[in-house]
Amino acid sequence: MFKLDKEKEWLGKKDLFDEHALQKKIYQDESNFKILLGGRRSGKSVLMLEECLRVAMNVPFAICWIVCPDYQTAKDVYLTNMLLRLEAMGVPYEYKNRDNKIKILKNKTGKVAKIEFKSAENERSVKGRELDFLGFDEFAMIDPAIWVGILPSVLTKKNIKIIVASSFRRGGVGNSRLKELVKIGDAKSSKYQKGWKSWIFPSTVSPYVNKETLELLKAGLTLSEYNQEVNCEFDEVGGSVYCLFDTSKHLKKDLQFDRNLPLNLSFDFNVRLMTTSISQIVKGNKESYIHNGKEIKEQ
Repeated sequence: MFKLDKEKEWLGKKDLFDEHALQKKIYQDESNFKILLGGRRSGKSVLMLEECLRVAMNVPFAICWIVCPDYQTAKDVYLTNMLLRLEAMGVPYEYKNRDNKIKILKNKTGKVAKIEFKSAENERSVKGRELDFLGFDEFAMIDPAIWVGILPSVLTKKNIKIIVASSFRRGGVGNSRLKELVKIGDAKSSKYQKGWKSWIFPSTVSPYVNKETLELLKAGLTLSEYNQEVNCEFDEVGGSVYCLFDTSKHLKKDLQFDRNLPLNLSFDFNVRLMTTSISQIVKGNKESYIHNGKEIKEQ
């Protein structure tokens, strides 16, 4: 049995959303298909766990899946916390070590239910079947083919609940599909579909994220990554100039290509994102100028 330590005391609360108004609003919404575009530490995982648990506890013989980008996330973030949650609630369950499956022996209907935690790394393990709950964690990092492969058989059940939770991730293979789903759940979008609902909540809406946390994230991410993973912006920088480049600050005059001068190509592989520059070295102004407090002799 798992022991509930002090760091996980929140798992024993009857209402996990007391302090997080937006979390509570989303949980209480009755839409069958929910799309959560959330920043880091915004509360996506807790919502996923609680939405899954609600189905498992109230549907006879429920079968629930949570699909993660990798095995480690499925085990460390979801399986472990679900076990702790059940332990805190006093729900009888069965769990075999090395098996990412939990069997609830008796839910509120007096029946059994199964919760399985899947890794999208193994496509065979996520072959479609009839489900009562389907959750995707960090959808932007999951191959869209897996989403398409699961849906046909999953949607055969009338009252299935689907939760897609993710931030927009740099290089994420599922970014485009995530964008589509956010629009499908937006009542103001021309692509809106009945039964779907989407929410966008950046990290800053969470009462559990303080300024120090945001500063640490800002220091460890590029500006583009920060906008994607904290502010929930669909910020694409591939194929464009470096994200910190500002023409008003860094471009001093119009320059023309000189066919008599060689082209210089440079590649910087040691940063995120990898950057490339194409340049020619030409004579600059005869007089130096001051930029950021330093004297510059222009080339």
